[in-house]
Amino acid sequence: MYRKLQNGNMMVVLVVSLVLFMTAGIAEEEMTDASGQWMYVLENGGATITGHVEEPEGDLVIPGELDGYAVMGIGDSAFLSCGDLTGVTIPDSVTHIDAEAFNLCVGLTNVIIPESVTSIGVWAFKECYELASVTIGSNVTSIGGYAFFGCESLTNLTIPVNVTDIGVNVFTECELLTLTVTKASVAEEYAKYHEVPYVSVEGMAGVDIPDKEAVADEQWAYVLTEFGATIKYMKDPRGNLVIPGELGGYPVTAIGDGAFECSFNLTGITMPEGVTHIGDCAFIECYELKSVTVPDSVRGIGDRAFSQCYGLKSVTFPDGITRIGDGMFFACGSLMSVNIPASVTDIGKDAFERCNALTLSVTHGSYGEQYARENEIPYTYIDATGNLVTVAGKEKTDARGQWTYVLKDGGAEIIEYKKKPKGHLVIPTELDGYAVTGIGAEVFYDCGGLTGVTLPNGLISIGNSAFSLCVGLTNVAVPEGVTRIGNWAFFQCEKLTGVTLPDGVISIGEGAFRDCKSLTGVALPGSVTQIGAKAFEGCHGLASIVIPEGVTRIGEDTFGLCGGLASITLPNSLTSIGIGAFSGCTRLTDITIPEGVTKIDSGAFMNCRGLTNVTIPEGVVSIAVNAFYIFEGRAVPNPKLTLRVYQGSFAEYYAKENLIHYALIGFDNITLDDRTDAGGQ
Repeated sequence: MYRKLQNGNMMVVLVVSLVLFMTAGIAEEEMTDASGQWMYVLENGGATITGHVEEPEGDLVIPGELDGYAVMGIGDSAFLSCGDLTGVTIPDSVTHIDAEAFNLCVGLTNVIIPESVTSIGVWAFKECYELASVTIGSNVTSIGGYAFFGCESLTNLTIPVNVTDIGVNVFTECELLTLTVTKASVAEEYAKYHEVPYVSVEGMAGVDIPDKEAVADEQWAYVLTEFGATIKYMKDPRGNLVIPGELGGYPVTAIGDGAFECSFNLTGITMPEGVTHIGDCAFIECYELKSVTVPDSVRGIGDRAFSQCYGLKSVTFPDGITRIGDGMFFACGSLMSVNIPASVTDIGKDAFERCNALTLSVTHGSYGEQYARENEIPYTYIDATGNLVTVAGKEKTDARGQWTYVLKDGGAEIIEYKKKPKGHLVIPTELDGYAVTGIGAEVFYDCGGLTGVTLPNGLISIGNSAFSLCVGLTNVAVPEGVTRIGNWAFFQCEKLTGVTLPDGVISIGEGAFRDCKSLTGVALPGSVTQIGAKAFEGCHGLASIVIPEGVTRIGEDTFGLCGGLASITLPNSLTSIGIGAFSGCTRLTDITIPEGVTKIDSGAFMNCRGLTNVTIPEGVVSIAVNAFYIFEGRAVPNPKLTLRVYQGSFAEYYAKENLIHYALIGFDNITLDDRTDAGGQ
């Protein structure tokens, strides 16, 4: 738990809030450099790289200049999912690495962050599974939430003494990691509070410990600034939360970066008067958050503050706010109304992207109206006579008046069907001359009368929750050309017995077929490389599954509670088996773990009561204690199970330590029951 840090009789404080009132540079239009490879924008006199034309691979040296402009930033998602990137050299002109800059660079092994860098954004290196070596320059002061989340290969990392702000879940699922920190530094307090293994060293000569006051009680963690308390974390936020006006006698003046990130049980939030700033990603991925009360005192709100809050319906901003940050409401699909105060002079990139239900409320003649008009977002305003004027956005209704759609990448993405469909529905291949390329989020959500559907040729994507809760749907044939099945796309289609997936589908989203209880078989095409968490959880009728080569990870609860699943074939490309991946698959009896797997996570085969034989290769170096347990009033080893392991392997050590029967591969069934300990007991 955080401790108050004092120096004699003087309380030293961390002054971070000053930057909240500095004017941000406004990004110019995205450009491509003379080489034709790099996309960038100009910010504060330098170039921020935003993307690339040809996907980089191998060891990449990022240029120090583009068209004569010094490269000063690595922008949001600039190298997102560059799976063939193995190393990166960042020029010493760069000062900031932004959100998701290298997220999901699954082949990246080493990074040197130069002395010029002062900030590392949220999710910057998230799930870079092979990242084993990172050097952080001594001038970095902030590390955003989830920056190194899931970097499974990272073993040692030195956090510079100048780091004064570390976000939420930065090192979660870095199970091999030990931090090196300076005694009495923010990093040491962070490691203690979050139980991250660490070693501490004395401060280097000539380097001062940054001024700060870090505090925690049983529920709240916060830091003190000259303005008051900035909330950093809360333990288990849930329901309709009212944030207190004071903590420890100090006024609450700010909500820190990522403070409530991924608070899945949070449904409402009321902030006290006196809060002046809401940090980056403060409420990102609070899926159940439906209402937010922003006090009149707020003057600044960070990037992605409410991104992916799928249940959020409306937000009212106070006058005085001047900027709405990048991605602030990204993918808030239920968001219906947001007011844009006349004081707003800048709205960031993707601020309202994928907010298909949104209508903005603006002041006539304001920047907000200009923004809505230019981005074809529906909006309203009060005219001089006091009447409400509504201006339509970019949504279009087809000539027959049945379909609402938006134009996206040259095709039509359906976002609404005007009728409640019954029986078998044929979705048209064209709307007003535009090829139908997408079924948007929740288009047929809870259409219980729908029994069958013909999807159009030319379709590319099926959106999140597109057919969720279509409890009468019995069969679906996905046409050639579809590459993505969205999150929860067919969730709880309880009568769905068969799904045909074409070659070309790359990703199956989180919960895509969860609780499709009647689903008896799915042939996954060889093109599939990503299967989301809970994708087939609760598919009781599923009897067998062959996971194609190319899939490297089976995520959380992907096949959990598939009680009828008797046969699984795992690919040689697999490297890890996630939390609860096959938990509750009671008919599984025999499994061979592929040679490439190194990690079997918590509860991966929990409550697989029929499991009698599991062969584990020598390369596995991490097995969670309860990976093969069952519940008998409490979690205990499966008495029916025999692990087939190699002598001297980690799997043998695991079996011994957890009293699980095992047999040595290549020997005559030497098992746990055949052995006697040194004491003869």
